[in-house]
Amino acid sequence: TVTVLDLGANTSFLNFYNGKNLIFSREIPIGGEHLTHAMAKPITTAASTITITMDDAEKLKRNCGIPLGDEAKVEFLTDYGPLRGEQITAMLRPTLERLVMEVSRTFNYYSKTFNAPNIEELYLTGGTSRMRNIDRFLLLNLEGVKKIEPLNILKAVKGWAEVGVFKQELMLEQ
Repeated sequence: TVTVLDLGANTSFLNFYNGKNLIFSREIPIGGEHLTHAMAKPITTAASTITITMDDAEKLKRNCGIPLGDEAKVEFLTDYGPLRGEQITAMLRPTLERLVMEVSRTFNYYSKTFNAPNIEELYLTGGTSRMRNIDRFLLLNLEGVKKIEPLNILKAVKGWAEVGVFKQELMLEQ
């Protein structure tokens, strides 16, 4: 089974392929806009309390991603002063945890319904898949997953390019 998570702006799709055939697909109502909304709120910095606008939240999401490990201790310079990585992660965590929960539930459903082995590899596509450290966050939080990588036509699973799976996924991404 090849599993592809298409992380879009408003929704995500989790697709399961067996060879060239799409076996199961689920829409998950979480996307990049939800992460932006999670960051657009008042937050206390070392200097004062500031309100992060939607535009500022989008910039923050694009520039900082999900600060993990040592990055959580780093101060990111923003238009309104330094912001600690752990503050950024704390703003994103509830939405990211909802995403992980939905993906995990779908993995379990797929494995039980289709009598399939547990999912160990996941390919990411879609605009939100470019968010820094989203792959690392998912790898750390999705139980049993050993490998996550971007869906890349140059590293195509043998036979996919000929059967149009990539064409289908790339169309969804646009």
